[in-house]
Amino acid sequence: MKIVFNCLTVSAALVAMPAPVALATDAGPVVAWGVDLPLPAMGSCKAIAAGQYHTVALQQNGTVVAWGAGTTNSHSGNNYGQSIVPANLGACKAISAGEFHTVALKEDGSVVAWGAGTTNTNSSINYGQSIVPASLGACKAISAGHWHTVALKEDGTVVAWGAGTTVSASGFNPHKGQSIVPASLGPCKAISAGLYHTVALREDGTVVAWGAGATQGTNGFDNGQSKVPANLGACKAIAAGYWHSIALQEDGTVVSWGIGNANVVPANLGACKAISAGVKLSVAIRENGTVVAWGDDDSGQTAVPATLGASKAVAAGYDYAVALQDDGVVVVWGHKNYGQINVPATLGDCKAVAAGYVHTLALKENGTVVAWGAGTTIGGGFNSPHLGQSIVPATLGACKAVAAGYFHSVALQENGTVVAWGYNSKGQCTVPATLGACKAIAAGRYHTLGLRENGTVAAWGSNSNGQCIVPATLGPCKAISAGEYHSVVLQENGTVVAWGYNGSGQCNVPATLGACKAIAAGSDQTVALKEDGTVVLWGVSPFPLTLGNCKAIASSVLHDIALQEDGTVVAWESGVYVNGINSYGQFDVPGTLGPCIAIAAGYAHSVVIQSPAVPCPMDLDGSGEVDGGDIGMILLDFGPCPGCVTDLDGSGEVDGGDIGMVLLEFGACP
Repeated sequence: MKIVFNCLTVSAALVAMPAPVALATDAGPVVAWGVDLPLPAMGSCKAIAAGQYHTVALQQNGTVVAWGAGTTNSHSGNNYGQSIVPANLGACKAISAGEFHTVALKEDGSVVAWGAGTTNTNSSINYGQSIVPASLGACKAISAGHWHTVALKEDGTVVAWGAGTTVSASGFNPHKGQSIVPASLGPCKAISAGLYHTVALREDGTVVAWGAGATQGTNGFDNGQSKVPANLGACKAIAAGYWHSIALQEDGTVVSWGIGNANVVPANLGACKAISAGVKLSVAIRENGTVVAWGDDDSGQTAVPATLGASKAVAAGYDYAVALQDDGVVVVWGHKNYGQINVPATLGDCKAVAAGYVHTLALKENGTVVAWGAGTTIGGGFNSPHLGQSIVPATLGACKAVAAGYFHSVALQENGTVVAWGYNSKGQCTVPATLGACKAIAAGRYHTLGLRENGTVAAWGSNSNGQCIVPATLGPCKAISAGEYHSVVLQENGTVVAWGYNGSGQCNVPATLGACKAIAAGSDQTVALKEDGTVVLWGVSPFPLTLGNCKAIASSVLHDIALQEDGTVVAWESGVYVNGINSYGQFDVPGTLGPCIAIAAGYAHSVVIQSPAVPCPMDLDGSGEVDGGDIGMILLDFGPCPGCVTDLDGSGEVDGGDIGMVLLEFGACP
């Protein structure tokens, strides 16, 4: 999704970055990207599947489309080729997505798999889950688990391969017997593969499960997910999640067993016609076509879009869900998308913006603060990010700066006082009574920084890594930035000082750094912009070799951004996530993006202000051309006319000089 709106400046973000710095005085359109699951161009679909970080769709013509992680086969990060559909695949009738592999059932009943597991090293993620047995034969259903694959043959027999062909009691060993099909199973009509367990639906409607979870243990993998309830009635559908299983009984009721919030079926669910179980959530379609999701809501995965139409299929992934509407349209939600890039239509012009973990703040030209995304309410269950960070205090006065942390927000009022709200478990919203007037603010994960008018720095909130212990030797400062667990300041003399968590060397300021003009603290990295426009990074972060001289920088948990002198934007992976993890599209700079004047980096999204369009002052009538109509407007105002738009040369009179300026630009307006 790409959202455009008009603002004046953007503050660097994260887990909020440095205080806002205006790079231009003109307003310009803002473009945002990331925290979205953009859909590829495709036609009407008849089936969908959701993996850990990738999604698969089966079009009406039998062709398969896949997107998300795995569009490369680098065998790093989340990229194992699971989204690279084989060119010779042909028409298919079913699809399934595992953690890092994809399985398709062709029209002729043959099975094809790709992604991780094309080898069987019995380690890491390669357990042969994509090596289809040569003797498999024609099948009628398939299911891709975490590291194993299950197929249902035409005669009703079940075959499984990949991890779980043996049984290990070790919690770190994926072999839990999930691929050992019970000899007494009998003919089946449906199958589902989970993390360490498999579920099958027999022809008579009874459910059988095997692998981990036959008991409700405490060893980390036996969580009752294979312990089918004794009173379970005849079923028509099944789904295996991570630590739970769900079944759809013939009467439309949903039954679940195992552990976790995804295992707690809503009391008001009612009769359903389809189900799906993911890692952190479960999804069901009611008989009337409405979709209900439940489980953890740490990525917005249980917030079913209000605009979702009647659906015929659903798929639950890791932290997102997919629905296939009756009209064949695919809709995706979750994946850290809480609407933080959905700019309110009534927002109007702004002079600053800050992006937090999954919420956004905007500072309007009149000094009022607007917030959206997560935190417009308080609550939502386990791991919910709705902690009030988007509930702007009614008593907040006119402000001149804003900053956004993970789950809290900070504003700097015009009188220099600081106000903070949202999640306050570490005291990050408890502004010190002795703080005094400030000129800049910054918000980290669970801590906050204030830069006083006299150049001294104050810090409060979590001090788990010493990020709030301001060095006693620190001199007067002119800029501050709060990273995830560390703090960085720019002293008046241009030197950079950093303190707090230093596990990746992010606080080891290079001795040769020299004078700087901007700083940005990310997660496991720190970025500085030198006076000569060059960018220096330290900690854990790859550096883009093609980066030129820059005028602004921003750093986040998942990516860094630089604004080059020519207005172009470069974004790249950052911190400990240096394996090409771009599942949110956070460093996919739009190809249509024009020259920019400001940038910001949120947790999983990017925001920039484009340069405003150069006006054509000679086109007085707005026709798109400088022509006789414009000369006519000048003639109407001919004579003394101070301040008139037709007084193009500012002489105080509308005269021949203004006509001459129009004639010089005669023609199409640039």
